[in-house]
Amino acid sequence: MAGASDPGSGPRSPEVQGRSAGVMAHPGVEDHSPSRRGHIVHVAVSLTAEQAVRAEVWARTARCPVPFLIRRIAQALRDRLCDDWEQNGMPEVVERRGSRGKYPTRVTLPLRLQIARTLAARHDPCGMLGLGRVMGPAFRGGFQMAFDEALAEAELTLRSAEAGS
Repeated sequence: MAGASDPGSGPRSPEVQGRSAGVMAHPGVEDHSPSRRGHIVHVAVSLTAEQAVRAEVWARTARCPVPFLIRRIAQALRDRLCDDWEQNGMPEVVERRGSRGKYPTRVTLPLRLQIARTLAARHDPCGMLGLGRVMGPAFRGGFQMAFDEALAEAELTLRSAEAGS
C-alpha cells in the first residue's frame, strides 16, 4: 500500500486534489502541506558497502553521522534531478526487489508542485502508487552517482588538509 510506506504520496480524496488556480490537479499530488514547501515525497536511499566505508571516514572527520551526509547529498541532488526530469523526462529504472545497502536512510524531498504534477501525470496517471514509489528507483540511481562524486571531493579536501598541516 503506497500510503503506508510512502506517507504524503498516496491517493487523496477528490476534495483535496486541486486547489491552485490554473494548475491541473492530479490524484496523489496535493497543493497543500503542513510545511507549505510544495509536495512532500519520501524516498529511501542507502550506500554500497564501498561507499559506506569511505563515508564513515568522511563522517568521522566532519564530526557528523553518516545519515547526515546522506541527507545533505540527497537534498542537494533534488533540484538538479527534478530540473533534468522536467526537461527530459524521468528515466525508467528497474531495481532488484529487496536490494538494500548500508545506512538505509529515508529522505524527505519537497518538490515544486508543478514538477510533482508533471511527474505524477506521466508515471502514475491513476495515482495508485504514489510519487515517492514511482520516482524512488530513478532518484536512487542519481543519488549513487552524486554520493560517489561527493565522496571523491571530500577525499580530495581531506588529503589537501592533511598535506597542509
